[in-house]
Amino acid sequence: MKILILTASTGGGHKSAAAALLDTIKKTSTDTVVEIEDGLKYCGKLYNKLICEGYVVLATKTPRLYGKLYNISDKESTINSICNNINYKEGKKLISLFNEKKPDVVISCHAFVTTMLAMLKRKNKISVPIISLITDFAPHRTYFASGIDAYVTSNENMLEEIENYNLISADKIHALGIPIADKFYKPQNKKQIAKKLEFDINKPTVLLMSGSFGVSEVLDFYESLMLTDVDCQCIVITGHNKKLYNEFSKYLSNPNVSQKPTRLFEFISNVEEYMHFADLVVTKPGGLTVTESLACSLPMAIYNAIPGQENENAQYLISQNVAISLNDAKTGGKQIAELIKDKDKLNEMRENCKKIRKENSALNIFRLAQNLVEQSQINSKFGEQV
Repeated sequence: MKILILTASTGGGHKSAAAALLDTIKKTSTDTVVEIEDGLKYCGKLYNKLICEGYVVLATKTPRLYGKLYNISDKESTINSICNNINYKEGKKLISLFNEKKPDVVISCHAFVTTMLAMLKRKNKISVPIISLITDFAPHRTYFASGIDAYVTSNENMLEEIENYNLISADKIHALGIPIADKFYKPQNKKQIAKKLEFDINKPTVLLMSGSFGVSEVLDFYESLMLTDVDCQCIVITGHNKKLYNEFSKYLSNPNVSQKPTRLFEFISNVEEYMHFADLVVTKPGGLTVTESLACSLPMAIYNAIPGQENENAQYLISQNVAISLNDAKTGGKQIAELIKDKDKLNEMRENCKKIRKENSALNIFRLAQNLVEQSQINSKFGEQV
């Protein structure tokens, strides 16, 4: 069997999910060939740049406008019709990719790519089974269209909202979760991590992470936390944001400011170790980061949710009592301190993380792909006999 996974460069989540699928499938089946392609990039430089860079600009520079466009496009509208026509025109460029790769099944990790594939299938340009993977915790209309064989969601709560679109049948929805690397589900040796960090294993630990776009608010929350009386230690991960890393370095080297034991990192490949070690993570509510936190049974303090999917992710997490929302930099440190002190509340949130997380997501998606291919082959043989 040959699986083609299509991603996009609008944030790192789509690619991380694709990579987790690739890794799991390779470990599970030596007979399966898996390839990952950037669907939007394949459609051409201009279109890819418009969508990917446009998303970054809107989400970071004009988040309110982005939120309005997100909400408008979540309904049947002229904007949707225009986008669908553009996507179909650009999506026709994917036909050559299908002719080249000849996949038995396709997994789409981006809404626009899913729209393209659905229209190509309705026009009989492609015929293979298609799975749409939704990498957030709330649905959006752009993901759903006739022609897609199965939808994978992060949770069961999305089912009712999806049914309200009246675009697909409920039997096509599978709440299998967002695929992440297996290492996030594996317990870590906390004593070894504490020794490596030179931390006190018995002292509460706060993990602070910047978003995929390198937002700087995390420094404000850290400074606010330093002004509280809570006895804790901190791990800060700035990712690829060199400017933020330098600002933290400058702050930590200043002997005149209040500080707690802190370890500062840029981009690292062992973030799961620190997620398992921490008692609370301060983070933006991106779909993949949230999924990783749930896998590590790590309660969340959410900040700066972008209007749209991040805001809806935050609402879901708060409703499930696995996260709190930080108001602003002035009061955020106090909120974090109060939660760290409330051990019963943290334990309750940890248990709730375990209840809603979806283990073996990548493996179950692979099984779904196998079933769709088998059914497609049966239908094809039946059609030939008729």
